[in-house]
Amino acid sequence: MLYYLRLLGLLSLLIQPSIAINQSSTEQAASADEATEFQEDKTSLNTDSAQLQWVDKVTGKFQSIYVKVGKPLTYQHLKINVSICRKSAPFEPPDAKAYMTIWEYPKEELPRKLFSGWMFASSPALSTLVNHPRYNLWLIKCTNKADIKEK
Repeated sequence: MLYYLRLLGLLSLLIQPSIAINQSSTEQAASADEATEFQEDKTSLNTDSAQLQWVDKVTGKFQSIYVKVGKPLTYQHLKINVSICRKSAPFEPPDAKAYMTIWEYPKEELPRKLFSGWMFASSPALSTLVNHPRYNLWLIKCTNKADIKEK
């Protein structure tokens, strides 16, 4: 019996350092994830406007519109507010992401929020305004004033 107790004591000594190693590796992985998120924010560049593609399903009209960050744009019955628009750094694959809120102001009805969240130019099917009966709206790219003037 004494032999088994000694054996269990030795095993517990061997197991405890491996648990500590696993905990420290988990903590290191968590801090690495946080560092990656911080780096991701460092590699994206804030811009001052977003280029959106607008489709009116009734008329079949496509239109490209620009919305300045922080300045809501009212277009047709929709009010579009872009809070943040970021494009990737030159050394990263091209992408754009924008945080926006879209409200609808129908005639003689209360306004309702249609969309609130991030839109990604590289993944338009992931998050766009497509479930509206009349309009589709998605992000094309994030730009600065200098980029708009060139066109």
